[in-house]
Parts: sequence; structure tokens; C-alpha cells
Amino acid sequence: MELDNLLTFFGLFSQWRFHIPDYQRGYAWGKDQWEDLLEDLSTLTEDNEHFTGLLVLHENRDPNLSVKTRGIRKPVYDIVDGQQRLTTIVILLNEIQREMMHVNGSDDLHEIATSIVDTYLYEPAAGNILVPKLILDANNDDFFVHNILELDGKDLQGTRIQSHKNLEGARQYFQTHLQTHKEQLKEDYPDWLERLYDKVANQMKVMVYRLRSEADAGVVFESMNNRGKKPNSLDLVKNYLLYLASKLGNEVSQKLTEDINRAWSVIFEQLNAAGRTDAEDTLLQMHWFAIYDYDQKRWDKEREKADIIKKRFQLVNYLNRFDELFKELETYIQTLQNAVVAFADISNPSRSGAFQIFESNPVAQKEIVKYSNKLLRLGVLRPFTPLLIAGRLSFPNDSQKYLEVVTLCELFAVRVFRIADRRPSGSEAFLFRLANQLYHQRITYSTLLENLRRDLLEKCSDDLFIKRFALDDPNPWYGRSSGLVKYFLYEYEEYHFGNQAPIINWSTIYEGNEKTIEHILPQHPEDSGYWIDLFPSKEEREKLTHVLGNLTLTEDNSKLGRKPFPQKKGRIGQEDACYANSNLKIERELAGVEGDWTSKEIEKRQRKLAEWARIRWFVEPVPPLPPQGLEALRQLAERNGFLPEFDRIREYAKRIGLGEKANKRCMSYKPPYNWQLTAIFVYTYASGIDIYLNLNHFPKYKNVKTERVQEIFGNQTHWWLPREKIDGFFTCLEQLASEVEGNP
Repeated sequence: MELDNLLTFFGLFSQWRFHIPDYQRGYAWGKDQWEDLLEDLSTLTEDNEHFTGLLVLHENRDPNLSVKTRGIRKPVYDIVDGQQRLTTIVILLNEIQREMMHVNGSDDLHEIATSIVDTYLYEPAAGNILVPKLILDANNDDFFVHNILELDGKDLQGTRIQSHKNLEGARQYFQTHLQTHKEQLKEDYPDWLERLYDKVANQMKVMVYRLRSEADAGVVFESMNNRGKKPNSLDLVKNYLLYLASKLGNEVSQKLTEDINRAWSVIFEQLNAAGRTDAEDTLLQMHWFAIYDYDQKRWDKEREKADIIKKRFQLVNYLNRFDELFKELETYIQTLQNAVVAFADISNPSRSGAFQIFESNPVAQKEIVKYSNKLLRLGVLRPFTPLLIAGRLSFPNDSQKYLEVVTLCELFAVRVFRIADRRPSGSEAFLFRLANQLYHQRITYSTLLENLRRDLLEKCSDDLFIKRFALDDPNPWYGRSSGLVKYFLYEYEEYHFGNQAPIINWSTIYEGNEKTIEHILPQHPEDSGYWIDLFPSKEEREKLTHVLGNLTLTEDNSKLGRKPFPQKKGRIGQEDACYANSNLKIERELAGVEGDWTSKEIEKRQRKLAEWARIRWFVEPVPPLPPQGLEALRQLAERNGFLPEFDRIREYAKRIGLGEKANKRCMSYKPPYNWQLTAIFVYTYASGIDIYLNLNHFPKYKNVKTERVQEIFGNQTHWWLPREKIDGFFTCLEQLASEVEGNP
């Protein structure tokens, strides 16, 4: 590692060109960092300098990057650390030179502007090709060249990913800063502009480290991630994958690097198109649950989420098995790239191009978009996200299967999370496990649907569902959740419109807050008159006011207020707002009620809505489970073709001192001193046995320490065992049993 003297930015760009490697995160600086830079510049006087940070470089010998400019071949250096600051300086200098070129009658400033372009922005190579002095990573360089430097004209695609927005934000921020000073300083502006350039070019200095080897670059980069503004988890995962690619040899390194960059380009573009640039870490998490490990506790235990992925693909675990590592990395990259398409589609189903793969079946595609939007309206997308990702990846072209899954998710969300008032987080473990099992073909598609329906009906039976519509239910609809009321009533509105879209869209209803919910019997009727005559009992009014039968959607309830029911109904063509003239069919239906709005009418409408809801959110019954207990699990293992293996695990558990417990869906084996702990979970499926170990919960053996137990199982806590891999797990159990029994 070579330590150069402190260099000015002029000194840096005069002798070298710079390249930001693809493993670096995109441009991430924002207003706080831009303000800090300008504040540093404002405090500089003519007789002092400002140390502005560290620049770590490694020479890039790629012949495609190294070109002669003005007959000289300048070295190109990869920026290992300091790329955010250097990129920001170039953007600022670009805006300064633009301003200088627009100052009339100042040849000196025009000459300085030209030198800024030649020194910091780009210079001519053979054939008058302009070569940028700073080359950004693959995802950002085209945007930087065309839209920030405006070399060869603007790219009309505009910002596509978050780092594009950050680059454009920096450009606009510095433009505004310069324009503000131009208006304030007037004739003194040209001198101030020249002075500002001199500060940037000659008074701000960086400490430069030049690394001798590529290995040093990887080590330094990893350490740099632990200070300053940290990259997010998605950045860190990409960086680590590119680091691994560099270690796999030239034959596969280039392909893997290209695949990583292509995947991340798709990720950024999809998230941007879906308006979910804030969801990078969520995408990583949902993909991990669906494809790799559904246990959220293990995910939450890691403070830095990228470390989970790093540990899964640790280089040391693949020594002499680089071919296997390459295949597994390719699988990770491809599934993540596919997952972001599914994630973007369900995050913004109405966007252009959503669910494009299903366009050969436009009827199903339309229904998929509709039910995906319903999940968004309910505000409970997260519990179903891994499952919907797994569904897309498991049957990518089968629109009917995906439609059935997303429809069942909506039924589950309404009945379990809204009608039964169950916490969504309480079902995540179950739903995440189903997603993982589906992707790995440990359950069939029909078993998935059966398990979903069974869990749904256990948490919200038909009896409980109907009970929630009783007039004497202690939790009236309006008091429980205005979101549920709006969702339910808007579903009823859509029902009235059939295959057509309602005139009033969902966003109008949802964003209207309380004004789009109308109490037919007003919440606060006048002290005397129509409503008090019909409902003289305060107790009866309070009982009926907030029940579903007394609620409707409206565009603005203030226009109806406390009017008597005949006035609220109105007549077609009248000027004042009324039910008869409403754009909402649910209100026009009320206009057809004959006579007054009495308690009987409220009860009648409540029953009508309950019957409609029973049909709308009907769930097909599921066959009963076999009797619970050990024999039930043995029968399941026998049906799946793994009874001998199931019994053999039981025998090993006895030999190593574990007690057994038959659960609803699995066997668990526990240390005798604490029945609350579980050392082994065993699930059987038609395609294999699923084993989960907690190596710290094995008994405290006299002659076998916990570290030895971990060593025997290779610290592997999850074992998926198709038939051809079962013997390897039994070898570990036999070794442990032998050592516990004193026969190593």
C-alpha cells in the first residue's frame, strides 16, 4: 500500500482517470452531505486548506478503460473508497463551468470553464471521441454521462433507479445554490464564482492510498463498509457477490459478474417502476424467507441483514468446491431477479407492465391485478409476500394457479386479520413456512390450498364470521376499524357494478377519511324532530348507530348531515346532494327504501349485508385432519413413504437422551431437564424429511461438549433430506449416539 502526499482535486484529475467498480453502491449522498460540502467551502479563506477525506485507489488494468488522450495514456484507478465525495465534486464543478460559460463578456471565466471540462469532466481521444474523466458503475454511468454531464445529449428515459434520483438531486441542488448567489451578488457574482472554483480545485485536499493488489481492495472495501454512511443491505449483498465472483477464476468470474450486474439493474428498475425504492431491504428479506429460510427469528437475530446472506455463501465453506458455489450463487441471483418482478407486481399491481407474463390470459390477468389491489387496500401485504413470490417462481406461467392463490390470500386477510381481528404478524410464521415448502416442492399445490383454508377456518370459522354481523356484537364495525368498513362497503359497491369499474374509485373513498362514511341514522341527531321521534331511546340509538346496517359510503357526509331520512333519500334530478342522485350505487340502493329508516330497516339491511358477505367470503371446507398424536404422525410418515426413517430418528433420539413430543404437524425432541426447549424438529413430506436443529438445546452430556455436537453436525441447523441425502444425516446421529454412549 502506497501513501501519497495530500493531493488537491486538480492534482488528482491532472494525472489520473477514475472508475467506480460495479461492486460499489450507487450514488447515495443527499442534502445533508451536499450542505456539509458547501459549508466547508464557505469557511475556506485564501490562506488555508481543508482536508476533505480519504481516497483509496487500486489501478485498473482493463485495456478497454485505458485510452490515450492527447497522446498520453493516463492510468485508470478504481475507487475503493471515496467515490461519493469524488462524484459530488465532479457534479459541482460541472455546474460551476456551466455558470462560467453563461457569464457574458468574461473571456477569463470562459477559459477557466474550458479547463474545468478538460481537467475534470472529459477530454478528447482518437477520432475526437470524448473520454469521461470519471466513469461510474454500470447501473449509473450512462445516466451520469447523458443527464448530468449532458455529453451527447440527454437520455429521455430519465431517472430509473434511486441513485439516478440522487445524482439528479445533487445537480439541481448545486444549480439552485449558484443561482441564489447570482441573484444576491449581482456584479460580484463572477469573482465569487472564480473564487469558488479555486477553493474546490486547489484548497480542498484528500489523502490518497494506492493499493498494490486486488486482494487488498476487497479487504479494504469490506472494512470501509463499517464506517461513514453505510450502504444498505442490498448494496452489501451485491458487493459481496462481486467479491466472490472475483475469487472463482477467470472462466466463471466474468459471467457471474455480468449476471450480478444484470440482476441488480433489473432490481433497481423494477423497484423504481413500482414506486418502491424504499423497499430494497424488504425485497431481500421476503426472497430469503421464500427461497432459503422462512424462520424470521433467525433473520431478526442478525443486526446486519446482509451478514445472513454472507454466512450462507462463505468462501471458506466451499474450498475445493467452487463449481458448487458458482451454481448456488447463480441460483441465488436468478431467484432474486425473478423475485423482484413478483415483488414489484404485488407492490403496485396497477402499474404499466404488472403481471405481464400472464398477458396471454387477459381475463385471469385482470382478476390477478384486481385481487392484488385488494390486498393493498387491506394493508396486509407483508404476510403473503413470500408466498406470492414462491407462487410466481413455482408456476411462472400458470395464471390460474396464481389467481387462486392470491384470491385465497384475500379471503384469509379479510376473515382472519379483519373479521376475526387476528394480528397479521401472528400468521407470518405459518405463511412463510408454506411459501418455502411450496418453492422447494415439499408440499403440492393442492396441499398448499388445503393448508391455507384449514388455517383460515381454524382462526375464523363460519360461526365466528356470521357472529361478527350480529347487532349485539360488542365490537361494532365503525368503532373497530374505519378501514374495514370502507373495504367492506366498497366491495359491496363493486358487486353492484359487476364487471364494470365503479364511478367513484377506491382512492377517493380511502383518502376521504371520515367524510366518506355516512351514518344513515346520524351519530348526533338533533335534540328533537325526525330522528328522536323514530328512536326516542338513547340506548337503542347508541346500539344501532355504528352497526354495519346503518353505514354507507358517500362522497361527502357533511352534505347529508342530520337531515331526516326522506331528505337524505331525495329524488333524481334535485340540486342538493341525496342518495337518489349519488354516483355510488350503494347509496342509490338506499333511495329505494320505502318509508322511514327504522330499527327494522337497519336490522333488515344488516341481515342482507351479512348474507352477501357470507357468499362473498365463502371458504370451501377442508377434509378433517387425522387424529393428532404420535400415531397420526406415523401414519403421515407412512403415507409419505418415510415411516422407517421416522422411527429410526425416534430411536436415535432415545440413544442421545432426548424426550419426544408429538405436535400437530411435527415431532419434537427435547432435553429432559427443560421441556420448554427443543433440540430437534422433524417434518415429513412426500418429497423428503425436513429437520431443524437447535444445537445449543441438546442435553449437557458428560463426555460430549456442546462444541463437539456442533462439530458433528457441521454447525448446520437446517437439513432438508430427500431420500438420497438421508444417510448423511443418520451418519451424524450415529456418531453423536456412539460418543454419548462412550463408544466413539
